[in-house]
Amino acid sequence: MADLLTYFIELGFNVLNTNGIFQYIISNKFARANYGKDLRRFLINNTVLTHYVDFSGLSVFDEAAVDAAILGYQKSKSEDNIFTYVDIQKAEFEINNFDVYLKRIRQNYKQNILTENSWAFESTEILQIKTKIENKGTVLKNWDILINYGVKTGFNAAFTIDETKKNELITLDPKNIELIKPLLRGRDIEKYQPNFQNIWLITTFPSLHLDISKFVGIENHLKSFGKKRLEQTGEKGSRKKTSGKWFETQDSIGYWKEFEKPKIIYKDISTKLTFLFDKDSYYTNNTNYFITSSNSNLLYLTALLNSQLIDFYYRLISTQLGQGAVRLFTQFVEQIPIIVPQKDKEQLLTSIATNIIQLKEENPKADTTQLEQEIDVLVYQLYGLTYEEVLIVDPTFHLSKETYEALS
Repeated sequence: MADLLTYFIELGFNVLNTNGIFQYIISNKFARANYGKDLRRFLINNTVLTHYVDFSGLSVFDEAAVDAAILGYQKSKSEDNIFTYVDIQKAEFEINNFDVYLKRIRQNYKQNILTENSWAFESTEILQIKTKIENKGTVLKNWDILINYGVKTGFNAAFTIDETKKNELITLDPKNIELIKPLLRGRDIEKYQPNFQNIWLITTFPSLHLDISKFVGIENHLKSFGKKRLEQTGEKGSRKKTSGKWFETQDSIGYWKEFEKPKIIYKDISTKLTFLFDKDSYYTNNTNYFITSSNSNLLYLTALLNSQLIDFYYRLISTQLGQGAVRLFTQFVEQIPIIVPQKDKEQLLTSIATNIIQLKEENPKADTTQLEQEIDVLVYQLYGLTYEEVLIVDPTFHLSKETYEALS
């Protein structure tokens, strides 16, 4: 469903006279989100854009958490229109002499470079890199993968337990171990390897069709929070209305078997793309997503997804928050172009990723910077980036031009 704010754009268009001018301050999400595709097409084909000011996560309103943008257009058409784009960064924002500030940072863009796909307002050089990545890779959704989100319990305090409570419940009845699974939260997700904090999830999923009376210890634990509080009626003091029973999690979790498979886990919100490979059957809460596959090499995918280049690309296509954070919505993640490599390159990247994981298993604080840099170099070369393009992606790149080109 589209952001309701976007409907006002077309309504404004409908009441304008020919050549009339429109300007709204709205959410900036429409410029990149899937729901904005029709609106982007409409604006490109039916208006002359005059300006687009993106506040890039800067809080504009005191009482509304909206990532805002100012959109202006004229009700007319032009094949060679040039409009003004302004990207206001929080760290550089100047409220004093605002007009002077805007003139200093504004850029001109040709409207005909925009498409109905996600709008990226970048330099020609950056757009060329973006196109190169897209031409080399196959979008993730076309790989043999499945993306799911973590468990929504509706009441985490009842369904998540610590090590002491877990041991207590298992001591009461060893059968309880069937429903108690290791849990990773968003804060526990680190590159390649989890930072497990001995938090456990009670997995009374509706899809399991459990008889809770057969798990007395767990039943009594949940009851200790108040049966009314756990009811899923939507009434005040209870959980969201669902068809679930009082002892069940909010979501059915029909895909629970996927948690038991090797997988890639990543956070919903992150300042740096962070993917870990899990072979230990961790479950996750709804601040995480995870990827499973029957045939794809998940270690290879983990290496690519953690690379500097994929982080750079993802920021061009996704919804950005303040302070450099991004949302890893599935609609964006599944658009990441993943290159199908030659077997030797795939094996090399898999080997390096395996080495990183082993080092972090032995010592969670192990410095794997050098190995991660090796992955970055391999990924740059897989996608065919020149040395000059690498410096655009990473201005602090550690290799000289001669060394980088000799590795090709």
